[in-house]
Amino acid sequence: VWNSKNFWVNMQSCAQGLGKVRYDLMDTVCWEYVFPDPSYTRVKTSALEGTDENDPLLAVLDLPASWVDPIELSPKAFETRCPKGTKTIVHRDGTTELFAPYLREDGLVRRI
Repeated sequence: VWNSKNFWVNMQSCAQGLGKVRYDLMDTVCWEYVFPDPSYTRVKTSALEGTDENDPLLAVLDLPASWVDPIELSPKAFETRCPKGTKTIVHRDGTTELFAPYLREDGLVRRI
């Protein structure tokens, strides 16, 4: 299971099907997280007061920053799916033309 911040690995037996699986991601007996995150801890912050910040048990894995720029794609460019909304693939036996949905008035999206 994953979201935008972490991955979790199911540590439960699935021998009796998925009906018996517990989906409480905070239960570390059933789910093991991949990247430690302090926002997912059940320990209250008052319990952490007075502890050493350099304690290796409290250290959190810091991932490196991405080396690529974020993808910027407008909704219109996404809908066209390829430059000018059409793509032609030439095969040995014929040609396939692909069109973006709603590009053509007749609704054609593929011609072989």
